[in-house]
Amino acid sequence: MAPPLNLRLLSFHRAASCAAGGIVAAVSFLVLAGWLFDILALKSILPDLATMKVNTALAFVLAGISLRLAATQGENQRSALIAKACATLIVLIGLLTLSKYIFNRNLVQGVSNE
Repeated sequence: MAPPLNLRLLSFHRAASCAAGGIVAAVSFLVLAGWLFDILALKSILPDLATMKVNTALAFVLAGISLRLAATQGENQRSALIAKACATLIVLIGLLTLSKYIFNRNLVQGVSNE
């Protein structure tokens, strides 16, 4: 026999997941805007620290979207499918980034490695 669900706790966790997904996606969009408009303050927390790279920011945007959609997954199948597609793209970005370092090749020509 399955234990009874605590609906208040479940509701809180879903709301926290939605909020976390939204925050991650919003911050990552700011980083992408920093790269697009060459604003150093948006690419890095402090000027002396390393910048977040475009592929990382894109993966975080997809992760935020996926988390937000997965938290509301019970509403429809389309949300679940989009969440899974975002997760698949995150894995693809990770594999391409890993192959870049393994084979020492720049996969995107014309992009500077700041």
